[in-house]
Amino acid sequence: MQDGGIYLYKDYSKYQIDKCRQDTLYNLQYLAEAMRIESPRLWDNYVIWLRTLLSSLGLRMPGLAQHFKTMGDVLGSLLDPPAGHFVKLLTDSAAKLVLEDDSTRRMQQDAPGKFTEQTLKVP
Repeated sequence: MQDGGIYLYKDYSKYQIDKCRQDTLYNLQYLAEAMRIESPRLWDNYVIWLRTLLSSLGLRMPGLAQHFKTMGDVLGSLLDPPAGHFVKLLTDSAAKLVLEDDSTRRMQQDAPGKFTEQTLKVP
């Protein structure tokens, strides 16, 4: 059940809650890496990949969009202004990306393999 857009714990099993926590940790790790290398594109490609994966598993995208918005609100309020602002930009972008219909096409057009090679300086 939803109450004002917030999913209540009573609607989920312990396993589902644990998986949600694990997925949130993965999201935070990707966000931290995108911030470390100052790469919104790396973050966007991760979000698009995540959207494709989770939607294929039947998860609803409005819930994922809310997850990113909440993550940005919390982190943005805890971090110093430059980092907090960057987090908000990335998480707001993620919330929009997961609700777009053409995100998979955009990822293919952006050639993420080439981007990864440039980012990691793979010969």
